[in-house]
Amino acid sequence: MLLGRTFIFNTNSGVDINRCASNVQFSGTLQFVSGLGPRKAQAIISKIMRKGGKLSSRQDLILDQMCSGKIFINCASFIRIKERHFDDKVKVMYTFDPLDDTRIHPEDYDIARKMAADALDVDDTMLDEDNPSQYVSEIMQNDSDRLLMLMLDDYADELERSEHKLKKIALNEMRDELMAPYLEKRRPFEGASVDECFKMLTSETDETLHYGALVNCQITRVKERFLFCLHDSGMEGIVHVKNVDIPQSMEREPNLERLFAVKTTIAARVLEINKERLTLELDIRKQSVLSKEFNIIARDPTFSREREAADLDSTVTFKRKENGQVRSIQHPFFKNMDFRGAEEYLSTRPRGEIVVRPSTKGNDHISITWKLDDGIYQHIGTYFVLKDLISKDVLEKEKENQLALGRILKIDNREFLEIDQIIAEHVEPMTRRINEIIQHVKFQRKNRQEMNGYIEIQGQHFKNQSMYGFIISDEKPGLFYLVYKHPANSVRTDTIVVQPEGFIFRNHKFRDVESLLRYFKQDEAKKAQMIKGQGAYQQRRR
Repeated sequence: MLLGRTFIFNTNSGVDINRCASNVQFSGTLQFVSGLGPRKAQAIISKIMRKGGKLSSRQDLILDQMCSGKIFINCASFIRIKERHFDDKVKVMYTFDPLDDTRIHPEDYDIARKMAADALDVDDTMLDEDNPSQYVSEIMQNDSDRLLMLMLDDYADELERSEHKLKKIALNEMRDELMAPYLEKRRPFEGASVDECFKMLTSETDETLHYGALVNCQITRVKERFLFCLHDSGMEGIVHVKNVDIPQSMEREPNLERLFAVKTTIAARVLEINKERLTLELDIRKQSVLSKEFNIIARDPTFSREREAADLDSTVTFKRKENGQVRSIQHPFFKNMDFRGAEEYLSTRPRGEIVVRPSTKGNDHISITWKLDDGIYQHIGTYFVLKDLISKDVLEKEKENQLALGRILKIDNREFLEIDQIIAEHVEPMTRRINEIIQHVKFQRKNRQEMNGYIEIQGQHFKNQSMYGFIISDEKPGLFYLVYKHPANSVRTDTIVVQPEGFIFRNHKFRDVESLLRYFKQDEAKKAQMIKGQGAYQQRRR
């Protein structure tokens, strides 16, 4: 089963069908193409052999009745027709279509041909009927960078209006395919590290099993100077005689066989972990087991003890207030819970859902927790000053009594008359802005390190192009990062702040993502032109 999935995974990069037909040792890979199987693949190869041993184009699969229409729709993009299999005599009879050696589906060939003609500034109505992909061949061989100048978003809107086809994502994919056919977009395989193998085999990590950890093990073998025992994870523990309390009567000739029996459970401290051999060196001396010096757990470098203390204090304060007067607000989103309970509740709710809850600052405040994305939450009243997170609750004014909701709700300098107004004027616009970025074709669900690596790999494949993409910040809710790389430059990152009124990027405000990207591209082009002009000026001075 695993081997079969591996073949399917690798045949997604395309199968050379003529190689399969002419070489028996490669024919087995065809069955793993989408829509085929052992029987259909063998039938197609048999029909190709009866037709002369070569498949000249994808459309011949239908014209020569080698497969049904539904099978053709599923498998066409993964079947490659390579020009190298045809000699000059065959090329006189058949015109090789370069689109047959791309991931572009035959149903989109006309669109790809129009894209190539538009990029070359020629009239696509003048195409040669015998060679309709002549401009495709020309642009793929000579000047594929001109495809970057096409306004694909406008073209997609035109197709949607005139033909009711949703092709926005497909157009971008087709452009990439024309520039680099069957480019491998998957990450290179990386074997599991020692730590990863250790976790898979034992279910232990550096947090659960570390130097000084107190563990229980069962003795499996006893030697004169060694104890061998079994840890719950399946690892073998070894105790040397020097790490055992020996009675005074046996100090001269210690023999552990007299002191311990098999199947006895012992408490021990971990002295050393060999992750490659899956063994533990243990210490069972009483002074080590009872020592408090081993109880210090190594923290993550980014762990903040101050924030931990603040969180604990806020929870204790909330529980104290909860034990006193319980506040209740007549609103469907009100929940009597702290921020941890709110995040747990929202974890199963859709994006944009909110919880109105009591504030730890007292009855003249309320807190509103809002779900931005899976695992990312923001408290209403949180905003950014110079990219630093500033957090405030909603202040209530003009209260009838201590437990009633204030007639005026204030967030920073803005005032609202009710909770629903906050939702309508803050939460819903923010949700639309965030959805706009998340649904953008350039958005990636990666952290900053993963995104930097992804952009770096894309830059290596498309050496003459600038690469960019969006990611959401999981450390600072409400922020997105625009990660980009220009040719011959390193990966860089800019910050995008989401607000109800729009996006703030490089001290400019934009109403939508597309206008932000247009400004970004224009600004980067100006910077590049300025650097180029400065270089030319310095050369003239020399």
